[in-house]
Amino acid sequence: MENACLTDIGLKKENNEDSVAINRVNISSNEDITDFTLLVVADGVGGLESGEVASYQAIKIISDNFATTASDLAYNFKHKLMMGNYIDWRVSNMLTSSIKEANYAIYGKTLGSVFGGGSATTVCAVVIQNNKAYIANVGDSRAYIINKDRIVRKTVDHSIVEELLRQGELTEEEAFKHPHRNVITRAVGSEEEVEVDIYKDILLKKDDYILVCSDGLTDLVREKEIHELVLQNKNLDEVCRKLVDKANEYGGKDNISVVIVKMDHLPEEKKAEPIKIEKEEEEEAATIEPKDKEETEIAEEYSNEPRDEPVKCKNCGHENLIGETFCEKCGYDLSI
Repeated sequence: MENACLTDIGLKKENNEDSVAINRVNISSNEDITDFTLLVVADGVGGLESGEVASYQAIKIISDNFATTASDLAYNFKHKLMMGNYIDWRVSNMLTSSIKEANYAIYGKTLGSVFGGGSATTVCAVVIQNNKAYIANVGDSRAYIINKDRIVRKTVDHSIVEELLRQGELTEEEAFKHPHRNVITRAVGSEEEVEVDIYKDILLKKDDYILVCSDGLTDLVREKEIHELVLQNKNLDEVCRKLVDKANEYGGKDNISVVIVKMDHLPEEKKAEPIKIEKEEEEEAATIEPKDKEETEIAEEYSNEPRDEPVKCKNCGHENLIGETFCEKCGYDLSI
């Protein structure tokens, strides 16, 4: 799995309050192999003392807990104990508890909320296990899945502008240009308790990219351009550099951080083979007696039952596949 990361001070800040991390654990048992990868971006809240300390502390706590969890899962994997749903629960619980632990540590040091002058940070963390992703998010750092056809945001910003957008009071264009788009409503360390958004069992395909980034990128570079820059550059170190350079080209008003992986290790999706019907089978099928009246009526009744309709996004009107949690076009929460 190819991966890369980069954090940059930008053009306007005196110091870099962002922190990033990539950790990977490969576990093998006999002929079975499972892979765990952690991606994290933490953006120390601007204007506060020691924002870089808060972001680093959050990254360290999450990384340490990830290593412990991976070690425990390695034992379970080796002895084939409690896998499957246990992995889902364990990874999700690790992400949530780690961010809450970081919140407790940071808040305990500052003894006050963001508005009281303490330190705080956003966190966006992704754990990839084979072909599944688990995402935890607090604040306005983001996670995207990118492929050759589209870019899909998988997280929801905890910000005033995001709330206005979802309430229909702003268009996407107005939200992108809003002067207060970087004012967040939730952060790690800003209050005694923190609510963590968790997104589970996100299926990944071969050659998907997972991008985690701070708002220093997304406040300046539109998603369409991010998509193009990722696909235009084959080397991921070059992708990171191009993304950072583009944000700086547009003003570089904040620190800029990007972490990216490419799922190039996954197998190709198998395509269904057409079923060949021999001539004798065709003749036999043609001579099958028609169903009796009762069976026909039952079949007709069943065929007239309502089918599940695509889920229409209330924000942009896009029709999404059944089971989607967020609109694949604009990221709107479909459960609202």
